[in-house]
Amino acid sequence: ASIERRWGKTDQELFILAVFLNPYIWAKFFNTDHLSFMTLFHIARRAVLQLTRNNLISDPDFLKAFTDYYHARSDFSKDAMCLDSYAEVYDNGSPDGLTYLLTLYGKSRSIDIMQVWQGQRVRTTVHGRSALIDLALRVLSIVPNSASTECLFSMFGSTHTKHCNRLAPEKVHQASVVRLD
Repeated sequence: ASIERRWGKTDQELFILAVFLNPYIWAKFFNTDHLSFMTLFHIARRAVLQLTRNNLISDPDFLKAFTDYYHARSDFSKDAMCLDSYAEVYDNGSPDGLTYLLTLYGKSRSIDIMQVWQGQRVRTTVHGRSALIDLALRVLSIVPNSASTECLFSMFGSTHTKHCNRLAPEKVHQASVVRLD
């Protein structure tokens, strides 16, 4: 029940999009009874509106781009996105940047998903495709988990109570560090 309450307070749609927009995963692991194609499309459309203020409700190019990505075809196929090439490059080590651990073929590889999407940005000028690529870059650049920060603020709140309200911020920080250890 505690986990369900915490999960309910998070911005679940961004977590879902972060997984979905990983081109090595797509929608393979989603239960289509709960996250159907249209559900994911509406999540993506709401995220575009929330993050870029672009309303794509009647944009057929965005729907086509999303459909192509969902089904891994056209510009968003495994070959067109050069996913195997990125995997080969990262076999020899990963450059600095945002990396995700990916296990393919039983071998651990570190793939820079942002670089994959940046490569897609260069290849397109179609509005719907560029909107999907911009969405992927924005969602994947967000730190998807703020649980540790929320836990720390909660700990500050339990240290700095109604009875201990004269504690200096440094004392609250030090007490929280000791409590974390």
